[in-house]
Amino acid sequence: MLHTRSSILRFTFSCCLASMLAIGPAALARQPATAAAGTLSQRDRDAGIESLTRTQQELLQASAGLSAAQWSWKPAPDRWSIAEVTEHLTLAEPALLKMITEIIASPTVVADNARIPDARVFEFLLDRTVKNKAPEELSPKGQWRSRDDQVNAFLAVRARTIAYLRTTREDLRAHGMASAMGMTDAFQWFLYISGHTARHIAQIEEVKRAPNYPQE
Repeated sequence: MLHTRSSILRFTFSCCLASMLAIGPAALARQPATAAAGTLSQRDRDAGIESLTRTQQELLQASAGLSAAQWSWKPAPDRWSIAEVTEHLTLAEPALLKMITEIIASPTVVADNARIPDARVFEFLLDRTVKNKAPEELSPKGQWRSRDDQVNAFLAVRARTIAYLRTTREDLRAHGMASAMGMTDAFQWFLYISGHTARHIAQIEEVKRAPNYPQE
């Protein structure tokens, strides 16, 4: 448990941050910044699922119709290809979901006036002022041979995340932990998953705009 949490805490500091996309925050604007401790309102649940679903669709759209050359092309030796970005998302999400279950099992109780506002999660992730490498265990290693295999692996991971949020009766607002963002509750880490996807969708779009990106 400590290894997983330590890795993710390093992850919140080390993510390469990307520009704002019009997803997630719009849904959050329709809900209060905080919710009563120990409860997960249907409004929270719906907003979280909407954000996860929308970022999934945005990722699929960003990578749709790519040739093998476009899928694997790297802007520079030390930059990720679109395939590698997608693999990173596929590796990171189960680690984040595992950490959410660890937060729920922890004794830390979050008071209403202690947690950060939900929108702060997106502000943190979409801030471009700090860029560092992801932890080695969450870095791409070419585990999937084809684009279809990689995309299907991501979809399976995202389906498990959405299913958990849709069906859990745990107190996602009651338990939390201190992070680089501030005091965060378990529900806010589902928002983190959405924001993390959004940031890397922007990274994919940057790859596609790069000089020498294959035209076919």
